[in-house]
Amino acid sequence: MRESNPNSLALDPKAVFEELKGYAARGDLHNLKEALETRWDLLEEFSDLSWFDGNMMDHFIRRNSLTGSNKTTVLQRVLNTAAKEGHANIARHLLDRGYCVITPPAVRCAMGKESWDVLQVYLDHGWNINSSVEGGNTLPIIYFAVRSIAQVKWCLEHGADPTIGNCKRNNDIPSHMGYYGTVEMVRALKEHGVDFTKSNALQDAASSYIQGRIEVMAYLLDEAKVPINSKEYEYDPDLFEVWSPYRDSTALHRAARLKKLGNLKFLLERNADRSIKNGFGKTAADLAREAGFDEAIPLLTD
Repeated sequence: MRESNPNSLALDPKAVFEELKGYAARGDLHNLKEALETRWDLLEEFSDLSWFDGNMMDHFIRRNSLTGSNKTTVLQRVLNTAAKEGHANIARHLLDRGYCVITPPAVRCAMGKESWDVLQVYLDHGWNINSSVEGGNTLPIIYFAVRSIAQVKWCLEHGADPTIGNCKRNNDIPSHMGYYGTVEMVRALKEHGVDFTKSNALQDAASSYIQGRIEVMAYLLDEAKVPINSKEYEYDPDLFEVWSPYRDSTALHRAARLKKLGNLKFLLERNADRSIKNGFGKTAADLAREAGFDEAIPLLTD
């Protein structure tokens, strides 16, 4: 039976953790090192985490077994704290010495606060900027960068693939930017090689509640040369065969079903074809009737 380190008996894991988190928040590397070496390292591995007030990020790490021990799991919060405050020196030390690993929450904390130096530390330690953020059918960090053009540009300048899609191929960065992004973001993707005619960006923009969609749709039509009557996944015969029976088809269909009057009027002003039928054999007018979108019906039938 393994003997306990007698020097660890008087140490309180929660107290040491809070101490470390405070140093990380202030960027105090000297005292953080001292606390790690003289207190944290003396603690035995612990199974009882009742003292640790885990948040959603912590639960994600534990659920997906991203760390090898509870001690490492707890220290991830220290890394996340440093990331939020932009303290790259703290992040580098925790990773250099193996106290922490790079997890999706650590990346999202740094990106959300635009802690560029911390993100560079992650890249230096092997983080793949094009890896899915949460595994499975999720997308890389550029998917979450629609908060600001600075985040989008940083991702693109550091190797993010602006054409990447999820594993089911029913979502991708260009289409996502059509729904959420600004014209400046959409332009940045185009300048980095994105062909928006091979996406559902126009349809996603037409269905979006986010302000600025008319400007985005105008850019997609005028600069990116997306055909106004293009159908979802029409650019890929295999995907079209799989998804078209379940989709709304054109941007006009999307705007009609989701009751986006301004977007619908814009598309009609640009001569969108009202007669096209979707995978269920329905026109945009049919979808407007089903949705109770009374304002749109005269525009789609007269």
